[in-house]
This record gives sequence, C-alpha cells and structure tokens, in this order.
Amino acid sequence: MGVRTAKGDISTPVGEDTVVIIGEDGSVRISNLDRLNKSFRIYKDWRFTVKQTDYVPKFKNKDTETIVDGMAHARVCIPVEADFSRAFVLKHKVKLFRNKDDSSYISGRPGDIMVLPNDDRNEAYMISKTEFEKDTYSKG
Repeated sequence: MGVRTAKGDISTPVGEDTVVIIGEDGSVRISNLDRLNKSFRIYKDWRFTVKQTDYVPKFKNKDTETIVDGMAHARVCIPVEADFSRAFVLKHKVKLFRNKDDSSYISGRPGDIMVLPNDDRNEAYMISKTEFEKDTYSKG
C-alpha cells in the first residue's frame, strides 16, 4: 500500500491487521489492530475529519493501482490514558440526578450543554448556552 501525505509518500506492506492512524493534521502512522485496540477507544459511529490541514492523505493499492478514500473509513479514536468528555446540546429541560440515593441534581434548559467527563455521571456539569457562545469554550 502506498500512502501520500502532505509530508511525503509512505510505502508499507499490508496485512489483515494493518491499520492507518491519521492525525488531525493529516499525519499518518502505520500500526496493527491489536496495538490500536490496546491504546485507543474506537468510536465507530463518529466520523473523523482532518482539521488542521487542507491536504487529506490518499491511499493506493499498489497491486491494482486503485486509489482508496481512506477518510470514508476513518473513525474517531481517543487514547485510553487520556481524559475525555462527552457533550450534548440539550433539546429540552433536563434534571440529572447524580446518584440514585441522592436528592441533589443539576438542571439544564434547551440549548445548554451537558458535559460528562470520562462518561462519569457523578462528575456531570452544565454549561449555559450563553456562556458557551461567549467563546470561553472551543467548539470541536
């Protein structure tokens, strides 16, 4: 397989477990599926896009000379060791009770953003729509 990147061409043999890791800047690393699964959480429903470059890597099957759109198959992967947060824009009023046995809750209105750090509902918090729009937070 040949990979054309903004920084040059890479030629590598491909096996059943070969994976290509594409950075946000369009950089490319070749790895194997086992290493990927040990190091990253893979979000198959999330489409990946290259954000920090205009050049998207191109993939070429050297046996057939066919160019493959790797970006059509790319998915978001987050390092296992890294902290991450999920954020949801609320479509209706919400009260989130953090613990089943606790009467305390956090609430949000339509347009507010609910954040779940590391998918931990006990750490959840709300960002009001107006606060978010002040550019205090970056939109991903």
